[in-house]
Amino acid sequence: MYKITLTIKTELHIMKHFLRLCLLLLCLSSCKQKTFFSKVTVWPGDKNVESLDRNNGFKDLKLNRHISALIKYLDKSNPSNAAGYTIYQVKADSLAKFNIDEIKIKSIKTHFLNNLLFRFEVELEGENNAFPFYLLLIDAYGGAYPENTSLETYKWIGNNVSLKYTVEPNRNATAEFTSIILAKAMGAG
Repeated sequence: MYKITLTIKTELHIMKHFLRLCLLLLCLSSCKQKTFFSKVTVWPGDKNVESLDRNNGFKDLKLNRHISALIKYLDKSNPSNAAGYTIYQVKADSLAKFNIDEIKIKSIKTHFLNNLLFRFEVELEGENNAFPFYLLLIDAYGGAYPENTSLETYKWIGNNVSLKYTVEPNRNATAEFTSIILAKAMGAG
């Protein structure tokens, strides 16, 4: 009985990824639209962003977490003049840990306020990485309206976490996770 249940769960997991891949291939092959939003029919409000607050980040990068829990992944990249504010890059040899299936992460920049993870930016290179990541965001948090800016930008806002996903004209993208709690506490934006 246990082996049968495990096999069914495994097959369902494989089927889910297969369907996502089919959707991606269909969109990439038949859709000539300009924005990611126009490629996927998902309306904002389809899901509540409570899961954005629950996840509180991405993989091991959890907002409001002390730097000591993450320092093994980080290289200091920009000493800041602001008191208590530091920026680190995730080490190149640690980036593979943050990849999702076939989606490759180009780089991750972390921002700390008083040694607590305040914001981090996940950078993706090319539409073959950026669009599947966008589909994962929709799957996890529901749809988001694109903002009216020169860049293609989508926002999800929870009570504790905000997420901004920006796609550049060259189809590279950045997912920026920010702690609303720290932003309010520190008077930062």
